[in-house]
Amino acid sequence: MQDVARFEVRQGDDPGVVASGELDVATVPELKEALTDLIDRHPGSSVWVDMAGVSFIDSSGLGVLVGALKRARQREGAVVVRNLSGAPQKVFEITGLLEIFGVE
Repeated sequence: MQDVARFEVRQGDDPGVVASGELDVATVPELKEALTDLIDRHPGSSVWVDMAGVSFIDSSGLGVLVGALKRARQREGAVVVRNLSGAPQKVFEITGLLEIFGVE
């Protein structure tokens, strides 16, 4: 059984998304929409993605995060990945994305 992804968007002074489950081609459109909205609403800010509950991420999930980072940088902002561990952390290490993203 697939671990269904869920996303909880946090607005306000510290905007971000709490993600859980599997970030793959079937689930990332919702994440992309949430991040795009947050970045557009908070230009010049750091938007975070809490990945403590993420069990899996594939190339489409990475693509959404890289796209969000590019969009944020175009608006003088950033994307920070929080609570990265397990298999998703390994993917970030292998791909070199740990050096590109702010990681907390």
